[in-house]
Amino acid sequence: MALSSGLRGFKKQFSCHFESITFQKWNDQKKEQERTCSLIYIIEGEGALRIGDGREIPVGPGDVIQRLPGKSGLLSFNGRGSEQVVLTLPEIFYNLYERKSYDGSDEPVIHIGLHSDLVVKFRKLGQEIDQWATTRIFKVIEKSLKLITEIHATGFLVNSADEEADFWVAVRRDLCRELQNRFSLPDFAEKFSMSYSSFRQGFTKHVGMPPGVFHINQRIEQVKMLLTISSVSLKDIADRFNYPDLPSFTKQFKKITGQTPGNYIKNFKEQFGPSKLGITGEF
Repeated sequence: MALSSGLRGFKKQFSCHFESITFQKWNDQKKEQERTCSLIYIIEGEGALRIGDGREIPVGPGDVIQRLPGKSGLLSFNGRGSEQVVLTLPEIFYNLYERKSYDGSDEPVIHIGLHSDLVVKFRKLGQEIDQWATTRIFKVIEKSLKLITEIHATGFLVNSADEEADFWVAVRRDLCRELQNRFSLPDFAEKFSMSYSSFRQGFTKHVGMPPGVFHINQRIEQVKMLLTISSVSLKDIADRFNYPDLPSFTKQFKKITGQTPGNYIKNFKEQFGPSKLGITGEF
């Protein structure tokens, strides 16, 4: 009985929701029983994270910010702000995660790229949290820790001890900031003082695919995410991503995903229901 009561007390510290923000600040949590941690997965928007040790780290699409217990930070975004999904859980359960299998997991920013399937997992976890009963609490904890483990296992530290690895992570992150822009890959390579052939060869070696393929795939992943978390129209999406017209956008989307944007949204609604689309806040 005491265990059930104690676990119920943690429910208010669990959440999984979408946010649209331009500015966010969190303070060092003094009371141990109130200490929580969050994973903030940025889908759209560019900004900077200023942390307690004075560092300011640029952040953008595909980055995961780790707000760890007892830490303070200031997160701000440029322009129209940021679309992000946030998982928050009590410190006591976060500490169950076996960090020894992930070197440097205390770093505040991890880059994982844009993966629409992760948003689906966040959404399913949000439903579990919203609907849980005491008998399902351990299932929620297990799924939360599994998601954290997956993010750590697939992510890249923004600041590691490997200079070459850091360089290609920086390149990946910069490419993810160009998803809604018209730009030239040869010009992009010049930013790093490289010929395009050398850049393409190095990128393919370290990322596993040519930069052009990576850019298009990440672009479509960001589109898929925005289609499922916002009420933006297909025409607005086509305009935002600088497609010449809606048919061009639809053609590329279908080429990559095997379905039209309209069918993608329809299938998503059938899985989660129309009330789960176009929302901000807990779901």
